[in-house]
Amino acid sequence: MAAVADPYANVSPPAEPSCTNAKITVNANGKTNSISPGCYRGDITVNAGATLNLSPGIYYLDGANLSVAGNATITGSGVTLVDFWAEWCGPCRRLAPTVEALATEYDGRITVAKMNVDENPNTPGRFMIRGIPTMLIFKNGELADQIVGLVGKEEITRKLDAQL
Repeated sequence: MAAVADPYANVSPPAEPSCTNAKITVNANGKTNSISPGCYRGDITVNAGATLNLSPGIYYLDGANLSVAGNATITGSGVTLVDFWAEWCGPCRRLAPTVEALATEYDGRITVAKMNVDENPNTPGRFMIRGIPTMLIFKNGELADQIVGLVGKEEITRKLDAQL
């Protein structure tokens, strides 16, 4: 049997910006704590009763060990799109430029986070994610919609616009 070529072999996700290696701990101190858009590696811990706010922009959480305890929350004001992906996933690599383009087109109106499921194995399970690519759309911190599989930009745009 002849080997089948990977149709996604020449498709690579856009390069990530340089990453911040930092340990970020958010405690319940009665105020909302924020981090700026960018790439984060290291531990991000949101303790029980604490809130971490993500302002509009794109966040690369691929190398971050994200831990959210008890009644802690991660919020974005308005609409947040979270792209769950993996380096070995061909459809994820093919979808990556679309997610990047949407982050640019919706700049200032939505927050986009990309999370590598291999480097963050616990987070997808919290949302019952069974396959990738999967994108979750949150509105004001609540899960509003889900997109599973390789879909066109038009479908993602339609679902985002429905939440704005």
